[in-house]
Parts: sequence; C-alpha cells; structure tokens
Amino acid sequence: MAGTLASFRVRFPEFAEAADALVQAKLDEVAAALDARVFGPRIDEAVGYLTAHRLALSPFGQGARLVAKDGSTTYGEQYTGIQRACAGGPWAVGQTP
Repeated sequence: MAGTLASFRVRFPEFAEAADALVQAKLDEVAAALDARVFGPRIDEAVGYLTAHRLALSPFGQGARLVAKDGSTTYGEQYTGIQRACAGGPWAVGQTP
C-alpha cells in the first residue's frame, strides 16, 4: 500500500491544491524508484517524503514551497534521514546463493 493518494493527502495537506493526477504520477514515480527491501516498514514514509520533496520543487508546489536557496526542502531532509537510517550500511549486489 506504499504511496496511496489518500494517505499522501492526509499526511501532507499542504499539497491540497495539487491535482490528483499530478500527485499520483509523482507517487508512482517515487514508488518505482525506491526499494521496499531497503526501507522495510518505513517504505510508506519514505515514498511520502520524497514525493513531497519532488512536488515542492515543481511549479505546482509553489503554495507548499519550503525550499532553501540550495534547493533542499524540509521534506528532502526528512527523506534523507529515513534513507540513512534504513540503508546506512554496505549492501551486497548480485545473485543470492
């Protein structure tokens, strides 16, 4: 159930003015880019914050803009914290035995 439109709307009401189709497209884009094996039970949280970050940077996120001069957002900072907590160590890539 990662990245549902309804859960995003509840968690991030500041994006109420963004069209459903736009928010859903961003949710789908982010959900496809993140690996649930890495984020585990925090996958919904990660999808939400990264989606909010990308929306805030878009022209349609003007009303919810919390963007610093360097292009960072409070949403992106939250996502980075989750990412570090979940994927902080080394990962082996390849086939499993």
